[in-house]
Order: sequence, then structure tokens, then C-alpha cells
Amino acid sequence: MIQPQDLVTLQQGLGAAKRSFILIGKTPKYDDVASALSLYLGLKALNHDVVIASPADMTVAYSHLVGVNQIKKEISNKNLVMSFPYQDGFVDKVSYTMSEDGSTFNLIVAPKSGMTALDPSRVSYSYAGAEADVMFLFGASSMEDFEYFYQEESALFMKTLTVQFSLTKQTPFAKMMIDVTGKSSLSEEMIALFPLFGITLSEDIATNILSSIELVTNHLQSLSISPETFEVVAKLLRAGARRSSVATTPIMSSSQTNAFAQALKTKVSVPSAGSAGPTVQPTQPLPVRKVGPPSVTPEQKAKLRLDAEKKKVEELTQQLHEEQTKATQQKAQTPEDMKIQQLQHIASVPTQETKQRPTAQPTEQTPSDWLQPKIFTGATQVE
Repeated sequence: MIQPQDLVTLQQGLGAAKRSFILIGKTPKYDDVASALSLYLGLKALNHDVVIASPADMTVAYSHLVGVNQIKKEISNKNLVMSFPYQDGFVDKVSYTMSEDGSTFNLIVAPKSGMTALDPSRVSYSYAGAEADVMFLFGASSMEDFEYFYQEESALFMKTLTVQFSLTKQTPFAKMMIDVTGKSSLSEEMIALFPLFGITLSEDIATNILSSIELVTNHLQSLSISPETFEVVAKLLRAGARRSSVATTPIMSSSQTNAFAQALKTKVSVPSAGSAGPTVQPTQPLPVRKVGPPSVTPEQKAKLRLDAEKKKVEELTQQLHEEQTKATQQKAQTPEDMKIQQLQHIASVPTQETKQRPTAQPTEQTPSDWLQPKIFTGATQVE
């Protein structure tokens, strides 16, 4: 929670500051970088002398943020250092002169007699020493997270007003701590701080903050999101924020990315802290999965069993019906019918005599009962 007295102190310190540093730790989160850049853009718009820097590499994962190309790798801005290759006894003396109008400073390096003059193309320039009145610290849990910034300028960290921004509970290591625990993102809380600094919400600032909120809340789908977050989003959209598709996967630092890539190339495990080193992992063949018959649920088994029994009953019923039909037909034939069938069969088979006898032509009219069946006994004579 932000203490009111801290805000007053911060407002007064920033108002009197001639130069400010915005520093980002060695392993920042996307939200840390977005918050720091939003503050940087706001102070720049007020013509404030501000420098933003980080020992971490700004990878393509942060490319959605406006102003990411302004993050420097050094903060030295006090003493100009001129460097060139040197041989023992080369320099005779170093002096300076001023132009007549006092607008130009001339540094003169005079070589000793007999030495070759200094080649200007071999001279390089850099800065040594840093100077700032306020330092805003993001993405760090201790001063050591700023690596060589703190190692080279530890005295500056001690004498300057340092302001630590944290989204989670941390042990304070700066002179002032802005604790926003419970908020969905640090970027969201920066909206409340900007009016105290006199910062106006611009389109670029709104774009950075909205990009961070969408990433932290999984595109506003997180269950922990609050109504205030939606109010901030509405304010950002009214300010002209541009939405972008930011990946929701965790962002690794450059050192973690390099270690992971090396592990993929060499097929070794990445060693954890305190381990002796990487160990080769033997390549194991993938287990062969045996494909068996498809699994059947108990309901399907019961249905199959019922269908089989039903089919069997139908077959037995059909067989019984055929047997009953056959028995009925046999029972309907009387002894007389059977004799008639036998005589008809005998009459249908021609004898040898019948085959040789020529066919007689009818000489008289056929009896009317010729086609009716007749029963012959042993005493009957057929002419």
C-alpha cells in the first residue's frame, strides 16, 4: 500500500531533481519494463532530464512496448573519458585552451619530441561516473540485481533518493518503497501516480500500460481481475491505447534463453544452482503402445448380449414354425389319399408293353368320369 507521506516526499524530490535515473533489474518481467517505460515517456514529455537503463538484454519479447529502444546499457554521464593507445614516454604534457569567445574548450595532448602525433581515428570517448537526484528502481529484489550499475556506482545509490516499485511483498532495500500488493499489475497502479508527477496520459503511455494489463490478466480473463481494472482499461482506450497480441507465455531472461538453447543442441540437462555441471541424459526410446480392441462399456455389452439372445429366439421360432407346418401337412393325408398317390405314381411309369404298343386312337366317346380317381380291388378286371 502506498503511504501518503511517501507520495508527498516523492513529489517534492522529483520536483527539485535536475536528473533522474529509471533502472530495471537483471531479470525483469514484462510488467516491470512496461511500467518503467511509461514513467520514462511521461517524464520525457515534461522535458525532464531522465535516463532509462538495464543490465538485461531487451529481447524481441519486449518489442511491443513503445520506447524499448531507449533503454541503455550504461548510466555513466558525469565525466568524459578520452582513450587512445599509449606507449611509455609518449605524452609530454596535457593542457587546455579556450576560444576567444569562450564557447569552445580545447584539450591538447602534446607528444614528446621525436614521437608520432596522436591519430584522431584511434581516439575513443566514454563516460565515467554517474549523477542523479532520484532513482526509480523496477524489477529488482536487492541492489545486486542491478549488477555493474551498483558495483561501479554504489556511492551514488547510497546518497540518492531511491524509489523501489514492487507488486509483491519484498524486503525494502531502497529509501522509499511503492508497494502495490493486491493489484493485478504494476502498470495499472502507475495510472494513479502520474497525476502526482504532472504526467499526462498519452497514446504511447496508454498503449504500454494496456499491453501489460492484457498480458498479466490473460487478456482480461483472469478470475482475480477487479472492477477497477476494467475502469483503467476504459480510460486507456479513451486515451488512444492500441491493442496488440502479446504472448501469454512466461518470458525468460537472455541467460535462461541461451542456456535452454544450448541444452537443446547438446541434449544435456540445464544444471540447477549449486550443481556440479550438466549431465548427459541418455536417449531413451519411446515406449511402444500396443493397440488392442476398442474398449466396450457395460451398457454396450448388455445391448450386444440382448441382441444375440433375441436373434437366437427368432431362429428357434422359425424352426418350430417349419416343423409344425410339415407335421400338419403329413397329418392331413388319409390312408386313401396315400393309396391314390401310390397308384398315380404307378400309372405315371410306362411299362414295356405300353412302350411297344402303338397309341390307340379313340373310337368312342370318353366317359365323363374318366378324369376322376378310382379305387381298384383285386377282383376288378381292367379291359
